[in-house]
Amino acid sequence: MNIFLVRPHPPIAIMANSCPIPEAYKYNWQPMGLKYIGYNLKQAFKDDLDIKIWHLMNFQEDVLFENALRTYKPEVVIFSEIDILVNEVNKLAVLTKKYLPKSWTIVGGKHTSLLQEGDLFPYECIDFAIRGDGMISLQQIISARLSGNPLVDCPSVLKVDNQSKLISSAGYDSRSDIVAIDGILLQSLSIENHTYEDYLENHQFHPALIFDKIRTASLYAGSGCSYKCVFCQSPVEYGQESQIVKVRPPEKIAQEICWLVKTHQVNNIFSLEPNLNLKNWLETYNCLEQQGINQFAVSGFIRAADILSANKQGILVKLVNKGMRVLSVGLDIPLDAGKDIYRKSFSHKSLMECLKICESLGILLLATFVGDPTYTYNEMQKQLDILQELPIASIDIRLSIALQGTEYYRKVSPWLVYRPEENRNYFNHQNYRYQTIKIPGKITPRQTYSLVNRFNEKFLLTDKHIDYVMRFIGKVPEAKVFFRSQYSPVIKKLVKMSPSFKELVELLGMEGNT
Repeated sequence: MNIFLVRPHPPIAIMANSCPIPEAYKYNWQPMGLKYIGYNLKQAFKDDLDIKIWHLMNFQEDVLFENALRTYKPEVVIFSEIDILVNEVNKLAVLTKKYLPKSWTIVGGKHTSLLQEGDLFPYECIDFAIRGDGMISLQQIISARLSGNPLVDCPSVLKVDNQSKLISSAGYDSRSDIVAIDGILLQSLSIENHTYEDYLENHQFHPALIFDKIRTASLYAGSGCSYKCVFCQSPVEYGQESQIVKVRPPEKIAQEICWLVKTHQVNNIFSLEPNLNLKNWLETYNCLEQQGINQFAVSGFIRAADILSANKQGILVKLVNKGMRVLSVGLDIPLDAGKDIYRKSFSHKSLMECLKICESLGILLLATFVGDPTYTYNEMQKQLDILQELPIASIDIRLSIALQGTEYYRKVSPWLVYRPEENRNYFNHQNYRYQTIKIPGKITPRQTYSLVNRFNEKFLLTDKHIDYVMRFIGKVPEAKVFFRSQYSPVIKKLVKMSPSFKELVELLGMEGNT
């Protein structure tokens, strides 16, 4: 049986950077989630399935997908979505049914999992929408298709009434056991319209403190998060199970990294864990050393409080010495108060301690800040002024969004700019680029965009940041590669340079770019 696994591209406004607050990192990383689904289906059905994975990056590739539908005539087409892909899934599902009316179309992902009883079903031409992990339900659906029987009972498949409203809150598929992944087999699954080399060369960009050309691969090292932030979908999707953290055996992770190095010359890993498990990575590095790899660049997301904890245990300095030199943290607390905006379970004090430790150890810290929609214009401006003073390599300012079904959604629901039951723009705009919450008397979207764009224009040029960059390069010369790429587009736009910036340009060896 032929099966297509499909990840659509985002709406045109995002791809063209024509919407406010463009992001530095695109959405074109290799769709590891689809590869994980493909891996599990192959394990379950062996040679009964011919699986093709499609990652559509632009409208031209939609045409390739359309031609493939007519050529291969898949019996099942499975779409992966996040909020911003809901409308794009609909377009492709309509197209699929146009050519293959008897094929089964399936969708799963973050937004589908968050839908609740009474919500408007946002999809067209979709036969099955799956909540939760999806592996159990997919196997049941495909078994029914292979046997030629109707799907009798699948508890995590959503049901709707004749007004396209959810009539029952289906259950959730349990999270599959990530411990059992054969990472090499998973990585070996190919994408139909993009080679692995294409991703390494042109799409998967994440900093690493190495002088060589960076070749970044992502892998699954663990799943689950022990925290329950109010805007996160996991507590809704998995309940108490969301806090169960599962990590893959270190020797298996090390084996996968060795294969990536040998087969694809990868020299940088981005771990897809919700929150890096540093103890497991220390054991992984020990396994790598047994394979003759003494240092290797690894990065990922982690809470500031966990960095502090690892430092107190003596783990952090060992990881730094082995190659974990780039980390991403959230700054989502008011830096001039003790309040914890999104219940992320750490304080301003612990955040500042984290920044100090990272600079002293030569860890390049990347940060995100999610704007609080309860701020006034002056409060937001003050907040961004504080951010500009921090010793951090880069700060990605994101805007508050409310994922349907989360605790945060319920809290701010009266002030949504778009409502999912009334306007499909809700789905295109739930992506951190648009201010989708407008509280009366507070900051307007236009004011927010103006402040954030002004921050992005000024941040790299402030004396405080230039001093930080020069201190960091003095400690870690390999960081020049990162900062050159960061400052290259800035130099081209400048008419006049400050004395401190001229000194930095000279230190970076970029005089010829001015």
